[in-house]
Amino acid sequence: MTLIDDPRITAASPADAPPAAAALAAAFYDDPVFRWFSPDDERRRALLPGFFDVFVASYLDRGEPYVAADGAGAALWAPPAVDPVGDDPAAGAQLEELAGPDAARLFEVVERLEEHAPQEPHHHLQFLGVHPERQGAGLGGVLMTPVLRRLDREGVPAYLEATSDRNRALYERHGFRVQGAIPLPGGPSLWRMWRPPTV
Repeated sequence: MTLIDDPRITAASPADAPPAAAALAAAFYDDPVFRWFSPDDERRRALLPGFFDVFVASYLDRGEPYVAADGAGAALWAPPAVDPVGDDPAAGAQLEELAGPDAARLFEVVERLEEHAPQEPHHHLQFLGVHPERQGAGLGGVLMTPVLRRLDREGVPAYLEATSDRNRALYERHGFRVQGAIPLPGGPSLWRMWRPPTV
């Protein structure tokens, strides 16, 4: 686990799961990729809290989740060769049930991400989100920085898939570079982004 010397964030505990999931659900409600996989606004609003409950629980067990101390944001990291949700069949079943009529599009996204995943060992930033009312004040960068500093010390690269132009710009400010696009049928693209360790 990462040593954190910033009082604004902490390694997540089970008690942090509800606010972390709520912040991620709010952050991704208007995201282009999430709008593509669940185009009905009311259905998407209803399913996202449970969707992120599943992810946060899986990352508490097998990943590295971090939260803002005030609950306004969260970051879910997976260490090399670990897929916290994909390695848990029960989590996949929960997501399918939650997605309901949107499940086919959800798993289309998952399949395309898996097809384009890099083979080189890396830390994967699965989700980083800040509540919309708190966006633009630097909290996203704060949530990333301790892990990125540790990866630099250890010589380990990081990878993520950006889901919007705004997210892509944030990640570029923190050393990630676009490696290519992952287009969705009739929808937006995700950007594969790689960050080599800096010395």
